[in-house]
Amino acid sequence: MKLPPLLSRVFSLRSALRGFFALALTSLATQCASPVSSGSSSDGALGGSARTASLTEKSRPGLGTGFGESRWSEVDSTTFRRGSSHPAVSEKIFYNDRQGVLAATGGGGRKFSGWKKIGSGSVSFGLKSEGGWLRGVEDGNTYVIGEPGERYDILLRNETSRRVEVVVSVDGLDVLDGRPASVQKRGYVIPGHGSVRIEGWRTSMNQVAAFRFASVSRSYAAMKHGDTRNVGVIGVAVFLGEDAVPHFSDPVPGPWRTGDTQRREKANPFPASGRWASPP
Repeated sequence: MKLPPLLSRVFSLRSALRGFFALALTSLATQCASPVSSGSSSDGALGGSARTASLTEKSRPGLGTGFGESRWSEVDSTTFRRGSSHPAVSEKIFYNDRQGVLAATGGGGRKFSGWKKIGSGSVSFGLKSEGGWLRGVEDGNTYVIGEPGERYDILLRNETSRRVEVVVSVDGLDVLDGRPASVQKRGYVIPGHGSVRIEGWRTSMNQVAAFRFASVSRSYAAMKHGDTRNVGVIGVAVFLGEDAVPHFSDPVPGPWRTGDTQRREKANPFPASGRWASPP
C-alpha cells in the first residue's frame, strides 16, 4: 500500500522492551574493513585550472571525516509523519583540529564539553570519541575540536516528550546513504526523552563505517565524490511530528572570516536541498 505524503520508513532501533523506537544501537562488535577507494581521475588526467583546483583542494589544512572500519550497529524501521516539509530547526556544527578552531575563533569564545542544547533546548547534541566527550568552543558558531585518526560518534538527545525525526549529515553527505544530503531525505526517529548514537556511515541495517577524522584529501567526501566544498561541518535538521507544535528558533549566525576558516563556515550541510543548480 502506498504511504501518505511525508510518511515513509525511517530507521530505528530494535528493542526488547518496545515494538520499535528510533535509537541507534551502540556498537556490539568491531570488524576491519578497507576504506573507500577513490573514484576520481588522477591529476595527470586533469588540465589547466581543473588540475590546479585539484591540487589546491588536496593541500587544504585541517580535518575531514573518513570512511572507517566496519562496526556493528543494528537498526530497524518505523514510520513518522512529519508535521511540515520544512525542518523546525537546521543546525550547523563545525569541526576541525585545534589549530583550525583557534584560527576560526581567534582564541575567544565559550568553551564546552559534553551535551550542547540546540533548537531552543529541545534537542541536545554532542560528539564523543573513544576517550570521552570532544571539547568545543562557541562564539556565535559552534566548533568541536578533533584529532587526526580519532574515531567519533554523533549523539543526539530528545529533550521533549514527543518523537522527533533528525536528518544528519557530515561534510555535506547524508549519514544513511553517503550521498549529497538533503532535508527531504529521511533520518533517525528519537522517542520522547530518548537519544540516538550515530557511529558512522550506514552501510546496511546492521553495520556502519566508522566516522574517523582524516585529512581533507583522505575524507570520504574527497575520495568518494571528489568534492570537499562542505568538509568540516555536521548538519542536524529536526522535524516535529504532525501533532507537535513548533517551538524551535534559528541559530544565530557567526562572523565571517578569511582563508580556509571562511570556506568552512560557508560549508553547506545539506547541499542537495538547493532549489537551483550551482556551477561546478
